[in-house]
Amino acid sequence: MRRRWLGGLVLVIALLAAVTVPVVVQGRRVVGQAQAQRFPDAPAAGTCLLDAGPAGQTRPQSLPLDGLIFGSCDGPIRGQVVGVLDAPQELVGSRRDPCFRAAATAAGLQYVGRRPTLPEAPRTDNVSWAPFLGFTITRIEPGEQARRGGQRWIACLATPHAGGVYTGRLDGVYTAERSLPAAFATCWAAQTGGSAGAVSGVDLDSTATLLPCDAPHGAELLAVARVGDRSLTSREEMRAGCAAMAAAMLRMSDPTAGGQLSVVLDPVSSDGASRPTDPWTLNCFVVATGDRQLTDSVVGWGERPLPLAG
Repeated sequence: MRRRWLGGLVLVIALLAAVTVPVVVQGRRVVGQAQAQRFPDAPAAGTCLLDAGPAGQTRPQSLPLDGLIFGSCDGPIRGQVVGVLDAPQELVGSRRDPCFRAAATAAGLQYVGRRPTLPEAPRTDNVSWAPFLGFTITRIEPGEQARRGGQRWIACLATPHAGGVYTGRLDGVYTAERSLPAAFATCWAAQTGGSAGAVSGVDLDSTATLLPCDAPHGAELLAVARVGDRSLTSREEMRAGCAAMAAAMLRMSDPTAGGQLSVVLDPVSSDGASRPTDPWTLNCFVVATGDRQLTDSVVGWGERPLPLAG
């Protein structure tokens, strides 16, 4: 009987050892409270990207926040945050991307259907005018650890098509608030001359040699018209629409600035149309007359003396 009692005691001691020994083997107790890790907040709308590190040399559709430096837009910048959204996953890179819409709205445009345009833009059931937009969108996302921690925001960064460093702000450029930074404009060599004021080097059907808009150039693209049925609209109506669009975009009562500029309508002739009722696309731009050259974008320039050389 005593042997059974001793055997039972040995079994109990063994079981207690099996329970308590792992606790000892795991090491010392740590006294304290667990704290959640803090991650950087999304960059605020209206701030600008100052430095992107090695990523600044590429044009990705999205960048992680890690390593990016944001700050004031007063000096050289790489892009501007135009909105912060709740992680939309669809339509990345599309003009229906919520980030693209945020940029267009911040710039002062209003949506008519799916197309952002000026409130003053001429419009009929058959013709719609809209500014030619020179920005592209990059999505700034939380870093990998922040995503694992549950962060799901998207910061919308608007940058010029050509990338690089520039000065100026995009917000409000299609209102009276400010003029368009040259980095967001589209310019090329062209000039008018001769007794008839003929324009040379302006056919946008062919590949144009683009120039920086803050360097001497002859022409600047302003707007694009889309015509639903070309048989319902005359060339004269389209010229009048181009002139009205130029006046609204330059914020000038006279878009020729007293003859220093010429407003040019350039129909796209290589669009593959075969029927008189086919759609049509037309470009509207301005050219410095004579031997003059523009040295900045004239979008939003107003009634100030034009930025001319020569």
